[in-house]
Amino acid sequence: MVRLILIITFFLFLPRIYAQHYTNLALKGGGIRGIAYIGAVKVLEEKGMLKDIEKIGGTSIGAVVGVMMCTGMTTAQMEQKMLDIDISSFNDGEWFFIGGQRRLRKHFGWYKGKEFERWVGDIIKQQTGNEAITFMQLHVLAQNNRKYKDPYITATNLTLQRLEIFSWETSPNMPVQLAVRASVSIPLYYGAVCIDSAGRLVDETSDGGHYNVYVDGGLLANYPVSIFNTEQENAAGIINEHTLGLKLERPEQIVYQESNKGIAPYNIYTFSNYMAALYNVTMEQLNKRLSYAEERKHTVYISTGNISPRVRHITDLQKKILFDNGLNAAKEFLVNTH
Repeated sequence: MVRLILIITFFLFLPRIYAQHYTNLALKGGGIRGIAYIGAVKVLEEKGMLKDIEKIGGTSIGAVVGVMMCTGMTTAQMEQKMLDIDISSFNDGEWFFIGGQRRLRKHFGWYKGKEFERWVGDIIKQQTGNEAITFMQLHVLAQNNRKYKDPYITATNLTLQRLEIFSWETSPNMPVQLAVRASVSIPLYYGAVCIDSAGRLVDETSDGGHYNVYVDGGLLANYPVSIFNTEQENAAGIINEHTLGLKLERPEQIVYQESNKGIAPYNIYTFSNYMAALYNVTMEQLNKRLSYAEERKHTVYISTGNISPRVRHITDLQKKILFDNGLNAAKEFLVNTH
């Protein structure tokens, strides 16, 4: 009789135990505020929740942090790299006004984005020995060494008007560095990324050229928590039970969604408020939202502390606030769900 009770108890609790076994991680876009992810990842690592992660999906800054993790960086290394970051150096390009206008017309962005691409390449080279490592090459490393993982990087294909997910399955010969560059290509801010059918960068565009034009993946999948779903899970509006997501949110949104549906209101008093509100409502409408009840079971909501996602400047104090917000959000999630 006792044995029967133990068996029944085991199967009653099995779904809950199984659901906490995460093999996929998804990171939302959000500009420089993605520093907060390092704090959250630190907690997950300390709790042993990253050891079974095999796939990491990311958009924009989420792709950057995701690739750091996929190439085997420790949280201490990631923290140092992000805290030392000089954001202003990514605003590259000679002759600000004249050069910017020329780049905007020719490459569809005010800044080149080359300095950022170089920075990402340095990280990849430091971790793998190969700056131009492809998705397939990184996949092979991941098969032989558990510290490496497979990245799944989103980008918006403007040419084909659709979302694309770069990975070893879809783009085996594409350099991971190039995919990250495409994912962070903020429209009109950074030059768009042109890629040919072989997954190679096209530096000079031309009439009749055979390439696709890519920009920020956040336009269509800013929070790629569903990219590991099966067709059946998508149809049912649920998230794969093995997927955990890290999601940057305005503090007002985190509070608002506990008792309301939709987007939290914005107080608009300045032009900066106006632009932030316009950007937010546009991104929210472009990205389909799952039900909050479903999303919250798989999501660590991290407050941005109302820090701007702008690429121009961030203070050391703001970096610490973001890091601590990620740390605290992950701890709260574990308390509430585990």
